[in-house]
Amino acid sequence: MSSGYGSHGTEGRCYKFWMNFESCMMETDNPYKCDLLKEDYIECLHHRKEKDRSNMVEVETQRQAKIQAKKEKEEFKAEASRKH
Repeated sequence: MSSGYGSHGTEGRCYKFWMNFESCMMETDNPYKCDLLKEDYIECLHHRKEKDRSNMVEVETQRQAKIQAKKEKEEFKAEASRKH
């Protein structure tokens, strides 16, 4: 499945993950024992968890910015009403 060669002729970035997964599969009778290694390999290939985490951080940052803007707007209104 994995040749070990990356796009620039060097070892691919996920080759070590593949080798760990492959050796686990060779050594075990129960393939479910290798699920975490498989998950690591798939994550290395596709970065889904990383993208999900990044998206969660972005959503939370936007949520916090909205809250902060709302607080600042309320403070501005309160300050303006005190002046009059």
